[in-house]
Amino acid sequence: MPALQGKKFRLLLVDDDAMTRQFMSARLTRQGYDIAVAEDGYRALSLLEGEPFDLLLLDIMMPGMSGIDVLTQVRRKFSMLSLPVIMVTANDLEESMVEALEKGANDYLLKPISMPVTLARIKTQLSLRYLSALKDEFVRFASHDLKKPLMLLRDIARRKRRAHRR
Repeated sequence: MPALQGKKFRLLLVDDDAMTRQFMSARLTRQGYDIAVAEDGYRALSLLEGEPFDLLLLDIMMPGMSGIDVLTQVRRKFSMLSLPVIMVTANDLEESMVEALEKGANDYLLKPISMPVTLARIKTQLSLRYLSALKDEFVRFASHDLKKPLMLLRDIARRKRRAHRR
């Protein structure tokens, strides 16, 4: 994606399995992503409070606080476009996937992880996030640039109305 080239994206990888964190972190780092890791939901929420991330990869089944619980907390603060969340699970039960999507997950991945699929899904979510930010910027500029001419037209219309009443 040309629009995304040159930007270093920051991803938060949350998984209770150390080998999974290490494997995914190494592979994603080699692809040019800046990776932070958390071993549980509590640490993930703490990291999200302190620093901005472009995307969250979140394991569903974790002790203490499940990925669904973390997702629920994340969606209270971040929209689906401001922080895309891709759920990662070894549980291929449809109910888990449906619940995650209903609670605001953008996508999901099944373990064992396929890196080509993972990279494609990350790129898709980052592209959507980028396009949303671009749209917001355009609307901000357009509304600012249109404000003065619209105010001028309103003033002209008011003057004409007043002149017509006399």
